[in-house]
Amino acid sequence: MKAAVLKEYRKFEWMETAIPEIAGNEVLLKVEYAGICGSDMHIFNGDFHPRTTTPMIPGHEFAGIIAETGKDVKNFNEGDRVVVDPIIWCGKCAACKIGHYPACTSLKLLGVDMDGGFGEYVAVSENMLFKLPDSISPRDAALVECYSIGFHACRRAEVKENDTIVIWGTGRIGHSILQAVRTKTKNTIICIDVIESRLEIAKKIIRMY
Repeated sequence: MKAAVLKEYRKFEWMETAIPEIAGNEVLLKVEYAGICGSDMHIFNGDFHPRTTTPMIPGHEFAGIIAETGKDVKNFNEGDRVVVDPIIWCGKCAACKIGHYPACTSLKLLGVDMDGGFGEYVAVSENMLFKLPDSISPRDAALVECYSIGFHACRRAEVKENDTIVIWGTGRIGHSILQAVRTKTKNTIICIDVIESRLEIAKKIIRMY
């Protein structure tokens, strides 16, 4: 398969790599679209070293079509359109036992701790998959992971109708929070950032609603 391989920090190469082999509980996912997260930019610069090592295939925001299923996969079939939760959790620590998987004490991420979605194919465990409705395009599907953070933050903050909201930081996640918040309140939303271009994007988002 072809993949964008980070050969060394600050140097990508589009090259031939082996198609991943899948375990019994995994699927082989043909990636349709992958998003570039701020974390990917840090990985590119080597900021996550020594957690990340090169060569590697980054990418943790992606979606695609199942090309093959392992023998133990029960709830998904070849041809299913899915989006991926990139978190790999142990299932044994105190956080996992109460279902708080993002706080897993041995948490790993596809595209950070192991090869991810910047290639044509990637191996993904069945418990990390969510089926996509036909109403979501392949391109938009790659943004589901990012937007899930925004809507989760909105839910955790218990945003209510007519609340006034302050969002500190208007990067990618800040913008996803902004859009999530706007589905709950039509009142004032204050965005704070030191980068003017991000604030300009926030203004455009507000005008869309």
